[in-house]
Amino acid sequence: MGEIIRHKHKHDNSHIDFSEANAMTEEDIEAAAKRDPDAQPLTEEDIKNLNIRRPNQEK
Repeated sequence: MGEIIRHKHKHDNSHIDFSEANAMTEEDIEAAAKRDPDAQPLTEEDIKNLNIRRPNQEK
């Protein structure tokens, strides 16, 4: 599966402690996602069938 990329947000998240999340390995993140029924990772088949549209893109 692909690598998880963390981005810096322009929003003020200074009140949130990200130390626990930042300390997680890729394996920790994937395992946590698999344990959460509302955040299941996409399968390779799901990815093949995605229809990604960008804003202002023709249908």
